[in-house]
Amino acid sequence: MSKEQVLMTLSALAPTCSTALPNESVSDQARRIAAGIETQLAMPGLATVGLWRLAWLALSEGGGNLAYLAIDEAANAVAVVLRGTTASLQDAAEDLKVWSTVPFPECGSADVRVSEGALEAFEKVTSAPGQAGDPGLAEMPLRKAVGTLLASRPAPPALYVTGHSLGGALATTVGLYLEATDLPGGVSPVVWTFAAPTAGAVSFQTWYDQQLGASAYRTYNAYDLVPLAWENLPAAEKWYPAPGPVAPATIVELLAWADDLRDGHVYAQPTANPHVLNDGFTVHAPATAATTYVDEVAFQHHARTYLTLLGAPVTPAWPAVGGVSPRYGPLHGGNQVTVVGTGFEPGAVVYFGARPGTNVDVRSDTLLTVDAPSGFGPVDVRVTTFAGTSGPAMSAIYTYL
Repeated sequence: MSKEQVLMTLSALAPTCSTALPNESVSDQARRIAAGIETQLAMPGLATVGLWRLAWLALSEGGGNLAYLAIDEAANAVAVVLRGTTASLQDAAEDLKVWSTVPFPECGSADVRVSEGALEAFEKVTSAPGQAGDPGLAEMPLRKAVGTLLASRPAPPALYVTGHSLGGALATTVGLYLEATDLPGGVSPVVWTFAAPTAGAVSFQTWYDQQLGASAYRTYNAYDLVPLAWENLPAAEKWYPAPGPVAPATIVELLAWADDLRDGHVYAQPTANPHVLNDGFTVHAPATAATTYVDEVAFQHHARTYLTLLGAPVTPAWPAVGGVSPRYGPLHGGNQVTVVGTGFEPGAVVYFGARPGTNVDVRSDTLLTVDAPSGFGPVDVRVTTFAGTSGPAMSAIYTYL
């Protein structure tokens, strides 16, 4: 497997269990995320071929941003993997706060500016203490954990900084942060981003290219909307080529609105070592009469699509609930409920609101049965596996009568 395939796989694992369970603390969620990532890193069928292990993980307060360190002992390689929050354009805009730019302190110049939200995410993820992984790295913030891990190696290892989507934007700031650090053995990071929106203004892009140069890589899908934010969003107004859907007037208006969020600030993507995927639109969402522009946007940005485009095995799918039957039951619970969807795995837990069901029987990756607990009123039915927790859906509501 290539470095690009391995790093994209590590990046694809970062959103594991990003949906918190009912009443779950940040520290409990961090440990659950770590367990999910460890389970997937042990899978020989992924590009990581079971050789990587998790060494450290930190989830920022509120669960918005995450970083983890993984190590391949045999290859003497360490990866810093970053995760942002969601991939929707509105959430990305709010996360990055692109209407305001601020100096990036790690560059030592007030002229090098990033979006206000990018700096906030950087500060959160670099200050969060380790909550899972090796006991020797417990409670350490990112920079100290990286330095300690590098110093423990018999020879200076290769160091990578990577992330998908908002995690990729965050990787550019963390990459410069570690490049400016006197790391053990004189190690310098290689930064490889996937599907990343811009983190900074033209001044940041210039500084990033100068400092990292040949050690910076950028992989993006030619028909992924997110990397256009906030450099050239209007380019997506004419998408998609046949057989993909064409942007309706409402979407064109939405793109114009999102572009206006820049409030006149000019953003630019790093230029070093670009790798453009899917330039001929050969990989696209299944074309049906029901496929919308938004469906195509989500498909083109998804981490599993990037793995497919790179020729790497896809990571396990997050569970999703498509329906429950029956949709009503008694307050005392106990009746058997059939749940249909995708991404079901042995050992899955089914929640009815905040309460787990009992006697879960996973019959396939698309069907399971569970005995409902006691409850009251309408509740969301969610399935949790090692890969994550399904989101709420109108078709996944169970009502106690």
